[in-house]
Formats: sequence, C-alpha cells, structure tokens
Amino acid sequence: MVASSASLLSGVCNIVTTKLDDNNFPTWQFQMQSLLRGHGLLRFVDGTLPCPSQHVLGEDGRLSPSDEYEAWMEQDSNLISLLIATLSSEALAHVVGCASAFEVWTTLKERYATVSRSNVVQLKSNLQSIEKGSDSIEKYLLRVKTTRDQLATIGVKIADEDIMILILKGLPSEFSTVRFMIKAKTSPITMAELRSLLLAAESEIESESKSLTFGSITALVAKNNSSCSLNAPAHIQDSKGLLPTPHYYKNSFTRRLKTVV
Repeated sequence: MVASSASLLSGVCNIVTTKLDDNNFPTWQFQMQSLLRGHGLLRFVDGTLPCPSQHVLGEDGRLSPSDEYEAWMEQDSNLISLLIATLSSEALAHVVGCASAFEVWTTLKERYATVSRSNVVQLKSNLQSIEKGSDSIEKYLLRVKTTRDQLATIGVKIADEDIMILILKGLPSEFSTVRFMIKAKTSPITMAELRSLLLAAESEIESESKSLTFGSITALVAKNNSSCSLNAPAHIQDSKGLLPTPHYYKNSFTRRLKTVV
C-alpha cells in the first residue's frame, strides 16, 4: 500500500531525527529507507517506479493528459519536500535543481556514500587502532560499530570474528581475564554474547575498584589516628590513651607559628 508522501511531511522530523551531513550518512540512510519502505514510497527513490507517460492515447486516436502521470508527479514532488526536510544546509546545496525524488536520492548517495580510497584506508586504520580508553563498554562498542557501518556503506564488509579481535585488542589491562576467557572458548560467540561478557566484566571491575578505594581510605584513616596517638604526650591523650585532645593540637600549632615568626 502506497501512502501519501504529503501525509508524512508534518511528522518527518519526529521520525527521522538525523539531518544529513558529512558524518552521518549511514544513520540517515537507514532511517529514510525504513520510513519510505514502510509507506510504500521507496520505489520512487530507487528507480523501480519510473514516471509514467504524460499523455495517453485515447480510443479516438487523440492524446489526452494522463491521470497516472498527474498523481505520480504530485506524489514525487511531495517526496522531494520530505527528503529536503531531512537535510542539513550543506547537503541541501547538493540537490538544488534536482527534478525528481530519484535524482535527489541518487545525488545524495553519490555524494555521501562514494568515498575515495584514501578515506577507506583511514576508516580501516581508525578501526584497527581503536581503544576503549576512559569510555564505558557501551560507548566503546558504539564507536566500533559506527566505523564498521561507515565502511559497510561503501561496500567494505568486515566479519564479526575480525571485529571481535579488534574489540578485545583495544581493551585495557583490567579486562585481561575476560579477554583470555573469550579467546580460550572452543566455539565461536556472537556479538551479543561478547557485549554481555564485557558488560559483566566492566561491572565486576567497577565493584572491585570501589572496594579497594574504600579499603584504602579506611586504612589511611586508621594509620593517621595511630600516628597521632603515638606522637601526643601521655598527659594530653584522651581517657583511653589513644588520641590527643583538640586542646593539644591548638597549642601545638600556636607554638610552631611562634617559632616561624
């Protein structure tokens, strides 16, 4: 069933949340294709529903205007407006003068999906050198996926197994245990299973880090208290003989100040 492209115009900005620019063509294309396919409009932009003849030959041998042509032109014009509503000002400049939705779509695809060989090499290099750093596991995996999607858009496919190797390579030393466990598995795992394992490891590492931090603070406080107790004269220690009184600290600070002066 073909929906009216005019009916989509009012809500397109709420459906397609990305304005096309130099950095987000895969995301924009995915959202637009899903929207157009869902409403039976993708055929207008992929060329499988060409413009019908402007005139039809009647039984009397005369040419008359085609109703199909008029309906197609109206739909296509509305579709051009829909596409334009999702473009950044820079992307819009590339399609000024296009006469059909198919021409707009093809122009954008050629401009943003066709990448030179140097850019392919750069994307591959970025993927091979990617590291988790201070990012969370979720952000780290998203950065890997974004680069992989950019390569896929231009026809460069990378297998899941190769992506997993790059992901494990970019993990810091804290993840050495889970890295070893994953590599030691005799059967392959899915990307979803890898994500679950890394998230579980991240949670465990954060819990251990918090425990160590709390333990270090507790030990430091205990050490300071013990040091203060040993350095204070016996006659000004508290009733239990452990800590010096506040009066002792005040007098001690005053004596040191006078010495400096």
